Amino acid sequence: MKTQGISSNHFKRRARARGISLLDTLVTVSVVSSVSAVALPKLNGLPSEARMAVVEHMAGAVRSASHLV
Repeated sequence: MKTQGISSNHFKRRARARGISLLDTLVTVSVVSSVSAVALPKLNGLPSEARMAVVEHMAGAVRSASHLV
Protein backbone atom coordinates (compact mmCIF):
# COMPACT_ATOMS: atom_id res chain seq x y z
CA MET A 1 0.00 0.00 0.00
CA LYS A 2 1.31 3.40 -0.98
CA THR A 3 1.29 6.19 1.53
CA GLN A 4 -0.49 9.38 0.72
CA GLY A 5 1.67 12.40 1.25
CA ILE A 6 4.62 14.30 -0.04
CA SER A 7 8.03 12.72 0.08
CA SER A 8 11.09 14.50 1.43
CA ASN A 9 12.56 14.31 -2.08
CA HIS A 10 9.84 16.69 -3.25
CA PHE A 11 10.92 19.33 -0.75
CA LYS A 12 14.57 18.97 -1.75
CA ARG A 13 13.72 19.59 -5.40
CA ARG A 14 11.64 22.65 -4.51
CA ALA A 15 14.41 24.12 -2.40
CA ARG A 16 16.87 23.90 -5.30
CA ALA A 17 14.45 25.40 -7.84
CA ARG A 18 13.44 28.41 -5.77
CA GLY A 19 14.43 31.92 -6.90
CA ILE A 20 17.28 33.17 -9.02
CA SER A 21 20.92 33.23 -8.10
CA LEU A 22 23.24 36.18 -7.79
CA LEU A 23 25.10 34.95 -10.86
CA ASP A 24 21.90 35.01 -12.93
CA THR A 25 21.26 38.57 -11.83
CA LEU A 26 24.80 39.71 -12.61
CA VAL A 27 24.73 38.15 -16.08
CA THR A 28 21.37 39.76 -16.83
CA VAL A 29 22.51 43.19 -15.66
CA SER A 30 25.74 42.98 -17.66
CA VAL A 31 23.93 41.94 -20.85
CA VAL A 32 21.33 44.68 -20.50
CA SER A 33 23.97 47.32 -19.79
CA SER A 34 26.13 46.30 -22.75
CA VAL A 35 23.14 46.33 -25.10
CA SER A 36 22.10 49.76 -23.86
CA ALA A 37 25.66 51.05 -24.22
CA VAL A 38 25.58 50.04 -27.88
CA ALA A 39 22.00 51.14 -28.62
CA LEU A 40 21.80 54.50 -26.85
CA PRO A 41 24.30 56.38 -29.04
CA LYS A 42 22.44 55.17 -32.13
CA LEU A 43 19.10 56.29 -30.69
CA ASN A 44 20.45 59.69 -29.65
CA GLY A 45 20.15 61.30 -33.09
CA LEU A 46 16.74 59.92 -34.00
CA PRO A 47 14.59 62.92 -32.97
CA SER A 48 16.46 65.33 -35.23
CA GLU A 49 16.42 62.84 -38.11
CA ALA A 50 12.69 62.36 -37.61
CA ARG A 51 12.08 66.11 -37.76
CA MET A 52 14.10 66.36 -40.97
CA ALA A 53 12.13 63.46 -42.48
CA VAL A 54 8.83 65.16 -41.61
CA VAL A 55 9.95 68.40 -43.24
CA GLU A 56 11.11 66.57 -46.38
CA HIS A 57 7.84 64.65 -46.63
CA MET A 58 5.81 67.82 -46.12
CA ALA A 59 7.80 69.53 -48.88
CA GLY A 60 7.08 66.59 -51.17
CA ALA A 61 3.40 66.73 -50.33
CA VAL A 62 3.27 70.48 -51.06
CA ARG A 63 5.07 69.93 -54.40
CA SER A 64 2.66 67.14 -55.30
CA ALA A 65 -0.36 69.26 -54.36
CA SER A 66 0.93 72.21 -56.40
CA HIS A 67 1.36 70.00 -59.45
CA LEU A 68 -2.18 68.75 -59.07
CA VAL A 69 -3.58 72.27 -58.83
